[in-house]
Parts: sequence; structure tokens; C-alpha cells
Amino acid sequence: MPGKGQVYAGGTTDEFVTAWQKVHAAVANNSKPLIFWCPNYDTVENIQPCWPGAEYVDIVGMDDYPPAETAFASVYGAFCDGFAARYNKHFCIGETGSFNGGTLEAKEAWVSQLSDVDLNRFPCYKSITWFEYLKASDDGGSEYDYRIIQGQLPAPVEQTLSNFRQLARLTRCVARASRFASVFILSGKLGQRDISC
Repeated sequence: MPGKGQVYAGGTTDEFVTAWQKVHAAVANNSKPLIFWCPNYDTVENIQPCWPGAEYVDIVGMDDYPPAETAFASVYGAFCDGFAARYNKHFCIGETGSFNGGTLEAKEAWVSQLSDVDLNRFPCYKSITWFEYLKASDDGGSEYDYRIIQGQLPAPVEQTLSNFRQLARLTRCVARASRFASVFILSGKLGQRDISC
């Protein structure tokens, strides 16, 4: 995301924030929708100009597809501090996977990072959505296989679910696979307005 006042695809950051606040106002009287602000990976400094304000956001998250050797804290730490902890919002990873699909080992390494999180350090961390998709490259020349559930043998699937069961505060692990995503709910309720971590 560009800095304050700069142009992004569709307008300026100020126009983005104004549009976001209008959408929030349109659903403000309905208690069912939760407004999820989830930019792509970037620094807090670069993302900050697109922050619509705590009163306009129920859940925060950030999408990223890091290399297997990446640590959870190095990807999400500053974002969680700058938005989830600072504004007392649930943190949910809106979309993730291993970089360019990756090998089974790379996927398992990233799943291990996602599931072996210090919940004392990241108490607002609530869910992950894995990009469960076999995606063609833009040039059509290759495929990126992000899948960890569909099309996998039972042993890797069980290892993936086992990784999530290891979380210290795990009250339940709900795994749902669809054509595009496997969702893992770590703990807590996400079905009400004015939620806090």
C-alpha cells in the first residue's frame, strides 16, 4: 500500500479510507457482519495510511506467503503490535501459504510456524486461512500447489491438523476445507460486534 495521499489501484489512500468508512456506516446497524481489515504484507509504516480507524474495524489481519524458513514473529510481529495489540482487535490471517506453493516440507514448516505461536506474546491471534488452491502462473507455464488438505495423502493432512492441536490455548480446532481455503479457528468467538482479544 502506498503512503498517505499517494495513488493506489483505484484511488488515493484517503479515498480508500473514506470508502471504507462509508461501507462501515452502511452495515453499522446490523450486528451480524464483522468488518475485517486485512492488507497484504508490508511494514506498519507503509500500511498505516490505509488504516480506517479502530472504530471502523472489528478484526485485523495481514496476508503473506513467506519462504519456509521465515519465523511467525518476523512476518506478523510488528503488525500485531501496531494494530491488534494497540487497538485490542482479534488478529486473523486472512490468507497465507508457502511461498509459490512450495514443497510439502516447506508447507509443513510454515504450518508449524503458524501453529507453534507464543500466545502470551500474541494473545490476539485467533485464526488462519490457508490458500488451499492449485494455481496456474500468470504466464500459464507452471502451477503453484498451495494445497495442504485437498489432494494430499492422509499422513500429511493429519500432521497439519496435529500441528494446530499443539497450541497451548487451543480450545478447539475447526478445520474446514473448501475449493480455495482451509480455515483453522484457534480459539475464541468471532461472531459478535465489539469483540476484543
